[in-house]
Amino acid sequence: MAGVGKIPLKICGSHAGSSIGRDGPSQMGLEDISLFSVIPDSVVLYPSDAVSMENAVTLAANTDSLVYIRSTREALEVLYDSDEIFEVGKAKVLIENEDD
Repeated sequence: MAGVGKIPLKICGSHAGSSIGRDGPSQMGLEDISLFSVIPDSVVLYPSDAVSMENAVTLAANTDSLVYIRSTREALEVLYDSDEIFEVGKAKVLIENEDD
């Protein structure tokens, strides 16, 4: 209803995906991204490290639509410098291979 009503709701889900830690496979939620991505005008963010998570929260707060942030439970290596710029709808390429 938030999508239909264009309510700028912000939601953060955790313990999803395939690396959820000691909770085991019975807790492995995989459908969260697909459920939120079909909501009209919604934004789904899946940060890959602490820097991108901090930016995801800022982007969500400044986006006038429903935003779902999928957080990761595992401790992850920091991939981005603290001054990295993130934008909704833009991807980042970390490594390019000449065979790609």
